Amino acid sequence: MKKFSIIMPAYNVAEYIENSILSVLNQTSKNYELIIVEDCSTDHGKTLEKINQFKENIHFIQNSHNLGLGGARNEGVKVAQGEYLLFLDSDDILYDNTILSKLDTLISDETPDIVYLGFNMVGSRNFVFLPNEQNCAREYKLAEDKYTNAWSKCWNRQFILNNSIFFPQNVIYEDVPFVFHAISKANSYKIANFITHTYTSGRQGSNASKNQFKQVRDSVTCIENLSNLANVISPEDIPLLKARIKQQKNRLLARLDRVLTDRNLIDNKLIDSQLTL
Repeated sequence: MKKFSIIMPAYNVAEYIENSILSVLNQTSKNYELIIVEDCSTDHGKTLEKINQFKENIHFIQNSHNLGLGGARNEGVKVAQGEYLLFLDSDDILYDNTILSKLDTLISDETPDIVYLGFNMVGSRNFVFLPNEQNCAREYKLAEDKYTNAWSKCWNRQFILNNSIFFPQNVIYEDVPFVFHAISKANSYKIANFITHTYTSGRQGSNASKNQFKQVRDSVTCIENLSNLANVISPEDIPLLKARIKQQKNRLLARLDRVLTDRNLIDNKLIDSQLTL
């Protein structure tokens, strides 16, 4: 039976984290460790208070300073002992209490580098994504896949460590270079064509809802981090890397356009208000 290390960063999530923790503790398979990385929340101890209810059942890490989602995940990976890693955001949940048992049965005696997972998206967007041979093809995953998120995959821990694959810290869009790097190095994968996570989109205060100026700045950093991968991936994957960078550039331009449009609307409102004085 495989052991799973479930890594959960926590930052100002007092309203949500209890459900996330319980979705792990209620798993029928108990061959796991839950690693919670408290990333210096600023909610006057509310998140920590929720975590403290479960201290005896978790491996708890308290960061000395805020590292962001990527940095917090890295801290979890450093101490993980399981054969496989799952990243579970602290406002999300495992879909039901049989997920770890299903993944263990799927992996069986094999050692795939990656297991692609299905997920249920709720919140500002609502849909179900199930992986299949077409949307898990290597070229598609590297160059075109819209869901470049670390939590929709289950990762062989030794594979991640052997290839020194870590998240950039203190930025959003940290998943994009991590996932590209990992898939480019992977030699094997399996497909879990069932839902493993319920992911909450559009939550106020989440990384995805950070202010638009930070989104633009971190989009540039994401492109830089992707570009740096040219030094560590196979030459045959360079065209796929270029395609991914082009996709990120288009997203950067769209974010920049939103910032400029919103700024123009604000400026026009200021001018109108001054004219009416």
